[in-house]
Amino acid sequence: FISSPDFEYFSLKIQYSSFFSASFYGASYVSVPLQDASSDTDIFFRFKTLRADALLFLAAGPPDYCLVTLHGGEIKVRINLGSGEEELTSVPGLKLNDLLWHEIEIQKIDSELTLRIDGIHTTYLDIKGRFFELNVKSGIFIGGLGGFDDLFLGNLQNFRGCLDEFFFNNIDILRLAVDSADRLGVYGVTWDCSDEFEASSHQPISFIEDESFVALSALSTRNGGSVSFDVNTQSELAVLFYNSGNPSKTDFLAVEIISGKLTLSVNEGNGVVVLTSDKAVNDGLWHHVDTQFSPTYVELTVDGESKNIRPGLGENRFFDFTDYLYVGGIEPKRKARALQHGLQSVLLGGAKSSLAGCLKNIKINNQVRGHREVEISRGVRSDCVWEYPCLQKPCIEEAVCLQEGFDNFRCTCDKSVCVRSNFSSGYRLFTKSSLPVDMEILTLNPLEVSEGGNDLITSKHINIVLDYQKYGVRESGVLFHIVDPPKHGTLEIEIWNKIADNIFTLLDLYTDKVRYTHDGSENHSDEFVTELEFRARNYRLPPFLEERHRFVFHIKVSPVNDPPRLILPPSKVLRLAKHTKIAFTSDVLHTEDPDNEASSLVYSVLSIRTDNEGFVENVRDPGKPVDTFTQEEINNKQINYVHRGPANTRIALRVSDGIETGQTMVLRVATFDLMLSLINNTGIVLPYNSYAIISNSNLTFATNSPDQDLEIRYDVTRLPQHGNIQKRRNNGRWRPVNHFTQRHLNKGKVRYVHTSGKPSQDEFKFSVSCMDIKVSTIYDFRIIFIKVSLIEVSNENLVLNKITEDILTSDHLKYQTSPVETPTTKIHYTILTPPSYGHLFLTKPGVKEPWKLEVGSVFTQEDIGNKFIKYKLLWKSYSAINDTFHFKVASTGVATKPQVFSVIHIPVVTGAMIQVEKLQVLEGGQAEVNKGYLYVKTPTTETIIYNVTAQPQHGILRLMNSALTVVEEDNPNSFSNEDLEEKRLLYIHDDSEHDKDKVRFTAFADNSDDDFVYYGTLHIGVMMKNDNPPVRSIDKTFFVKTNGERKLTSKDLKYEDLDIDSKPTNIQYTRRGIPNGALFHTDSLDTQVFQFTQDDLDKERLIFRHNGPSYGKAVLWITDGQFYVTGILEIQASGPFINVTKNTGLIVQRGDTGRITTRNLSVETNVGSSMNDLTFKVVSRPSHGELLINGNVVHQFRYRDLELSLLEYENDNSQSFSDSFEFLAFVEDVSVDGIFSIQVFPESFWESLQVLSNKTIYVDEGKAVVIDPASLNIAHTNINPANISYIITIDPQMGFIRVNENNTYHNVKTSDKTSRRRFSQAMINEGIVEYVQTKSNVSFDYFIFDVTNGITTMPGLQFTISIISNVILLLTGNITVVEGGETSLTPEEVNVANPYYNDWVSEYLVIEEPKHGYLTNSKLPGSKLLKFTPFQLKSGLIHYNHDGTETTRDWFTVVAGAATLHKESAPSSIHVTITPVNDETPHLINNTGLEVWEGSLATITNNHLAAGDDDSGPNDIVFDISALSNGYVALKNETKTPIESFSQDDINRGLVIFVHTGMYYSVLVVSIQY
Repeated sequence: FISSPDFEYFSLKIQYSSFFSASFYGASYVSVPLQDASSDTDIFFRFKTLRADALLFLAAGPPDYCLVTLHGGEIKVRINLGSGEEELTSVPGLKLNDLLWHEIEIQKIDSELTLRIDGIHTTYLDIKGRFFELNVKSGIFIGGLGGFDDLFLGNLQNFRGCLDEFFFNNIDILRLAVDSADRLGVYGVTWDCSDEFEASSHQPISFIEDESFVALSALSTRNGGSVSFDVNTQSELAVLFYNSGNPSKTDFLAVEIISGKLTLSVNEGNGVVVLTSDKAVNDGLWHHVDTQFSPTYVELTVDGESKNIRPGLGENRFFDFTDYLYVGGIEPKRKARALQHGLQSVLLGGAKSSLAGCLKNIKINNQVRGHREVEISRGVRSDCVWEYPCLQKPCIEEAVCLQEGFDNFRCTCDKSVCVRSNFSSGYRLFTKSSLPVDMEILTLNPLEVSEGGNDLITSKHINIVLDYQKYGVRESGVLFHIVDPPKHGTLEIEIWNKIADNIFTLLDLYTDKVRYTHDGSENHSDEFVTELEFRARNYRLPPFLEERHRFVFHIKVSPVNDPPRLILPPSKVLRLAKHTKIAFTSDVLHTEDPDNEASSLVYSVLSIRTDNEGFVENVRDPGKPVDTFTQEEINNKQINYVHRGPANTRIALRVSDGIETGQTMVLRVATFDLMLSLINNTGIVLPYNSYAIISNSNLTFATNSPDQDLEIRYDVTRLPQHGNIQKRRNNGRWRPVNHFTQRHLNKGKVRYVHTSGKPSQDEFKFSVSCMDIKVSTIYDFRIIFIKVSLIEVSNENLVLNKITEDILTSDHLKYQTSPVETPTTKIHYTILTPPSYGHLFLTKPGVKEPWKLEVGSVFTQEDIGNKFIKYKLLWKSYSAINDTFHFKVASTGVATKPQVFSVIHIPVVTGAMIQVEKLQVLEGGQAEVNKGYLYVKTPTTETIIYNVTAQPQHGILRLMNSALTVVEEDNPNSFSNEDLEEKRLLYIHDDSEHDKDKVRFTAFADNSDDDFVYYGTLHIGVMMKNDNPPVRSIDKTFFVKTNGERKLTSKDLKYEDLDIDSKPTNIQYTRRGIPNGALFHTDSLDTQVFQFTQDDLDKERLIFRHNGPSYGKAVLWITDGQFYVTGILEIQASGPFINVTKNTGLIVQRGDTGRITTRNLSVETNVGSSMNDLTFKVVSRPSHGELLINGNVVHQFRYRDLELSLLEYENDNSQSFSDSFEFLAFVEDVSVDGIFSIQVFPESFWESLQVLSNKTIYVDEGKAVVIDPASLNIAHTNINPANISYIITIDPQMGFIRVNENNTYHNVKTSDKTSRRRFSQAMINEGIVEYVQTKSNVSFDYFIFDVTNGITTMPGLQFTISIISNVILLLTGNITVVEGGETSLTPEEVNVANPYYNDWVSEYLVIEEPKHGYLTNSKLPGSKLLKFTPFQLKSGLIHYNHDGTETTRDWFTVVAGAATLHKESAPSSIHVTITPVNDETPHLINNTGLEVWEGSLATITNNHLAAGDDDSGPNDIVFDISALSNGYVALKNETKTPIESFSQDDINRGLVIFVHTGMYYSVLVVSIQY
C-alpha cells in the first residue's frame, strides 16, 4: 500500500493544503528573499507570546519598508513608502502579550493603511506623500533580522513565541521557508508551537540537545549575590550557569559539573576563585545546590554540605556582569569567551558541554527564574523528560549500561545477551558492527499474562524497527530461534509447514500464531532467550545483518488465588500443663498460601462446643473465647489455647483466605501436672550506698513446662532491714514492691537498694507460686556488702604520629572497680580541665554533630570502649605537642582524686627552620627577645606571626616602637619575625621570687595558602639575687614550766626568707643574755647556745631551761648572710597547765568520712619536751560512727596525728544529724577534758545552691531601692533561708548596701555610707536589704559576692544595678572615612549610655552639621539629614559623606531625644578623621631657567624650578630627569656623581646643583612623580 502513487499524491495534497505553525525562541528568525512592488499590500498572521517588545515582521526595500513590532504589548506598524516614516498603532490599552492566539490583519490600499486585531479592534492611517507602492527588494524577515543591516530601525528584540498562517500578499511565507532547498534563511525555528511557552516558572527545564541552553537577563548585582537550583543529570561534564562581563574585563561567574561534581568559579577582576564540592551529582537523582558570592566570601552548598572560602580584597571591589546569564549550556558564539575564562566543561566537552538533564527551582538572588523569564532558549522542553533506566540496573554484571536519548538505555558487553533475564521492562536491540553508529533493530515490550493463563505474542511485543525489506528480506525471512525456552510455561507455534520446533518468524507474529501458556506456578515472571536471524533469497546481506542477534523476551505473570493448605505434622501434639494456657505458634499451626498475606488467612474452630472443654482466646482479650483468628496472629503469638475439662482432647480447624476454603484438620491436645523447681538462688554482692540488679542468674525458679512461659510469682514475706526491693515501671521509675515475677527478673527490672547503716549483710525472705501451685518452703535471699575502690587499669599516652586526630580506647584509658566490677555504663569521667591544643569529642550513633567535651562534661567507660571519644588538634601542627586534660573518675559510692591524661603529637618532617632557645634574665631585670632566642621560618615564607597563647606568669612582654623609644604595647597578643629582627620585643621580670618563667605561643604563616602551624614554649631562666630580709612567720609567747625545761621549736619561733634559694640553714640567730633561763643544744646539754639556725629549730635541737623570773624577753639578731633584723622572744614560766585553744567541731556528710586536724582541735601546754608528747584519750566513743587512723579504729591518738591529718571520723550512715565524742588530753601529770561535736548532714545538703533569680534592678539617681527575692534569690531545698549567707567581696562603687533591720527608712544622704558586707537570704525575703545610689551622672553599678550555706559555696557572683539618671547620657565615638568617600554610622559611634533610656529614645537630632560633608540615608542617595531614628542607625542606613576637599578632620554634634518622656540628652560630638587620597595632579609653579658660568656649577633653587600639589608634601614630589645635554645634575655633597631624580624638598633645602660641561646651551627635561 505504501508504494501506491495515489496515496503519495493524496498525502502531498494534504500537506500543502495545511498551514504551518512555527516556534521562535528569542534568537530565531526567518528570512525569505522575496521581491515585490505593489500599491496594495495584505499581511495576515496569528501569534501568541509573553514578550512585550519584539519584531514580528519586516518587508525591506530599502529605502521602503514596512515594520510590524510589539511595543509594550501593543502592535505598532511603521511604514515608509519613500516620503518618510509613518506609524500606526493598535487600540491603546489592548495588551497582546497574554499568551493567547491573536489574529493580525494589515491592509494597505494606496495611501490608506488599516490594522485589524482579532477581527474586532481596528485602527486606520492615511499615509502622507505622493508614493503609494511598497518596494520590497531585500526580502521578508519574520521574528528577527538575522544579519540584515541595510536599514537601521532601532534596537529590535527578536520574537519569542508562536506564529501561524503567515501570509504576505497571499504568499505563505512560512511554507516558502520550509520548502527552500538550503533553508539558509531559517535559524532556530521549529515547525510546531512549543509547549515551553505555556510552562510556568516553577516547572522544570529539560535540556535535550548537545547545544541546548537557556539565556536569562544578566546578573544585576555588583556586591555579590546568590544562585540556587535543583539539578538532575548523569552528565560528567556540563555548564550549568555562566555570566561574563565586559570583553575588556575578566569578571565572570560559572557553575559547572566537572567529573560529576559541582564547581563554582568566580572572578571580580582580582583572579579566579574556585570551589569544588566533594559530593557527586551525576547519579540521576535530584540534588539541591546553593551558591553565594561576594568580594569577600564565596560558598558552594550541595545537599546541605557546604564549602566556602574568603578571598582577599583586591583592587576591584565590584562584579560587572553584562550579556546574558546562560543556563544549562552556552550559546556557540559565546564559547570562545568561556574558554578564555578557563571553563573546563567547555574545554573538555566542546560542542557537547550542555547539560543532559533537568533544572528546577532556579532562584537568582532569591527571585524565581524559569520558563517565563527566558530571553533565548534552544533545545529545551518543559518538565523533566529525562529518565535514567540504567538506575534500575537492567544489564548483567559484566555489561555497561549506556543512556540512549533521554528515556531509553542500551547494554553493551562481550556476551550474546547483555540484558538481565529478570528485567521486566521494555528495551531496544542494536546491531553489533564496525559502523560508526550501531543501527536499532527492534524494540521489545513484555507480554502480560495471568497465572496459569495464555496470550498471543505479536508485533506489539516484538517490533522490528529495521527496514529489512530494502535488504530483500520478507516477513518469513525474519527468523526467531528459541535458545532457552520459558522456565514456567510453554511456547505454542501454530505452523503448518514447520522449519523446526524452536523457530518462528515475523510472519507468525503478524498472523497471531505464537502463543505463550503459563504453567500455573507461583512465579510472577518468566522469560525465554531468542536469536534473531535475517535471510534474503536473492540478495547478499550486509555483514552486520548476517550474524544472529540474541535477546531476552520477558513475560509478566499476574497471580491467581489458590485455596490455602493447612499443614499439621501427623505426630504433632499440643502439650501443656493442666488448666493452663499455651500459645499457638507457627510450628504448631502453619498454612501455606503464596497468594495471600498471613493476615488474610482465617482459621475457624469447629470442634469446641462449650467453655468447659477448653477454648481459644486472643491475648488482647483474655478469658473470652474466639472462634476465628488469623495466621498473622499466630505468627505474633497472640492466640492461646486455654485448657479445661479432660486431660486429652482434639481441636478441629479449617482455614479460608476469604475466597477459597481449605480442608478441615484435627490437632491433638495432651496435658500433665504442673511442678516448680529451684534453679538459682546465689544472692548478690554490692558496695555500700549502691544498688544491684537481681537477675535470673541470681534467682530463678522454673516449671516443667518451659514452652508455656507461665508466670512465676515471688512474694516477699519479710523485707530487708537495710534497704528495699524495687521494680522498674514502664516509665523508667523505680518503686518499692513486696512481690515480683520471674519475667521481671529475666528483664532486669528488680533491684536491691542499700539505704541505711553499714552492716556486713542483709536479706529478705520470699515464697514462690505459679498459677494455683504454691511452694510451701520459705526461701532466703542474701545480700553481702563489700567496700570497693576504683583501680586504674590503663592510662597510656595517646600518640598522634603525624596525624591530627585519633580515637581514645580502653587501651589508653580504663578504670574499674574492685573487688566487684561495676558495669562500664556506671563508671563516669568528669572533665576538670580540657586539653589546651585540641578538643575532645563524644560521638554517639544517630547523632549528626559530635559533642565537644568541656569543663564539667561527663562520659563513661562504655563510651571509651565503644570508641566514641575522639581527640582532635585545633590545627595541623608542625611541632611536637604534649597536651593534657584533667579528669576525675566516679562510680557508685567512690571517686578518684584528679587525674591527668596526656596526648603526644609527633609532627611530620618539615623544612621549616625553628629556633627556640632559653632566655636568661636577672631577677627584676629585662632582656631582649630577638631572633637568637626565637625565630621560625618556612621554605615558602619568612613572614611568621606568633600568637601568645599564655602570657608569662612572673613578668610581662613589652613591644617597643621601631625606634625603641616608646612602649607600643604591654603583654601583646601577637608579634612577628620583623619585631624579633628589629629587637622590639622585651621580657621584663616582675622581681618576684620565681627562678623560671615561660611564654606559650603559636607560630603560623601570614599566608592563607600556607597551613604551617607550630606550637612552642619560650623558657625563661631567672638569675636570682638576695634582695629580701628574713621575716618572722611565727610570733608567739614561749610557755615553760617553772624551773623546768622544754624544747624550743619552729612552732614557737620561725623566720623565713622570701628568696627562693634561701635555706633554713642560711637563717642564723644570735642571742644575748636571757633574763630567766638559757638555751642548750640537745647534743651538749652542759653548754649554752648563743648562735643557732632555723634548721636547728625545725629539727627540735634546742632546749630552754627556766631559771629566774617568770617572765623575760630574749633579744635576737637574725641574718640571712646579707640582711639583718632584730627580734624578741617572750618567755613565760608558770605552773604546769594544758588548755584547749581550738575546738570548732566537724561537718561531715552522712555515711562519709571527715578528717580532724589542728584546724578543728588544738591545745597549748607548758609541760612535756614537745607537743609530740601530748596524747588524747577517747573517753566516750561517737554514737554514730568511728574514729580511724589509717583505716583502723582507735580509742586514743596523739597531737602529732592531728598535725599530720591522720585522724578520721567515719559516719555509719544512720539518720542522726549530730554526733560527738568526749576526750581527755594529757601530758605528764596535767590534763584537760572536752567534747568534740560533729554535725552530720545528708548528701543532699552538699548539692549546689540554686540561683532562682539574679536580675538587674533599676534605681532612680540619688534614691534607694529594695533588693527583693524577685531580683535576688538563691535557695537550697534543705537549708533555711536564714542560713544562706551573702558575703560581698567587691563593694558597689556608685552607692552602698544597707540593711534596715528596724524597718525605718533613712535619708539617702546619711553620713554612714559604708556598705553592709554580709546579709542572709531571709533578710532579702523580709525586704530589708537596700541598695542606696549616691553618685551623679552614672548609669551602672554592681557588686561581687559569694553565697554559702556553710557547706557549699558559690563564689564570684555579680549583681547588677541599672541607674536611671536624671538626664539622658549620650556616648559618641569617632569615625574614619577616605577622602571623598562615605562610611556608615553604627550604635558603636552613637549610643545611649543609660540602658533604661534605650527603648525611650525616639530620634537623634543633628544640631551642628558637618563642615566638610553631610549625613545621608543610604536608601535616599544625595539626601541630607538633620535627624534620624535609632532603627535607621542600627540598620546601617545613616552614612557620613565627605565632600572630597583636602581636609583631614571634621565633626558634627547630635542630641538624643525621648519625646514620650519629654527629655533630651546633652549635645555630644562625633569627630571624623579623613584619610587623604592622592588625587590632585602636581602643577608647575616656577621654571625660569638657570644661568651658570661655563664649566662651573650653580644651585637650582625653588625660584628656578618649583612644583606644588595640594595633597602631597615636597618630599613626595619627585622630578625624574628624562633628557639632559651639556652637563649633569648632582647633589651638593657629591658633585661628581650624576643623579637621575630629585625631590622638591631637595630643591627647597638647596641640595640640587647643575654642573656645566660642553656647549654653552643646555636643556634639562624632567617629569614629575607624585
